[in-house]
Amino acid sequence: MLVMSRKQGEAVVVDQAIKVQVLSIQSDKVRLGFEAPPSVLFYRQEMLPPAQPADARTQPPLPTYEQLAATVQALQTKVAEREAANLALQQENAELKAGKQAAERQNAELTACNEDLQTRLGQALDSLAVERGFSAELIVKLEGNDIDVLTGRKKEY
Repeated sequence: MLVMSRKQGEAVVVDQAIKVQVLSIQSDKVRLGFEAPPSVLFYRQEMLPPAQPADARTQPPLPTYEQLAATVQALQTKVAEREAANLALQQENAELKAGKQAAERQNAELTACNEDLQTRLGQALDSLAVERGFSAELIVKLEGNDIDVLTGRKKEY
């Protein structure tokens, strides 16, 4: 710690930027005046939070305009990338939805076709059963052996 003596009206200059002047001396109190750039912060020692060092001037420097501009540009780029990704996902979702709808239409067409084929096959089996002398009610479900019996083919094992 540097110790100096000053009389009333005398001053000390710190770092060629901060001037500390003794304004008055009264019994046990000394009034000091400070001249400093606006970026310099002053605290009474008893007002400093416990976690803060006694030298309150050790504040991190404020970012420069260029640093702020670079940060803003980086954030704008990230926002644009996310918007592009969101748009791509929306388009992909629309394509998947269209594909699902097309698959559902095809499934409905195949189901209708299958039902039509089953109806025609049932009608053909019914007429074949009548032609061969079988009761149409005997054929409940279609299996390979039923067709062999109705058509008179013999299956070779």
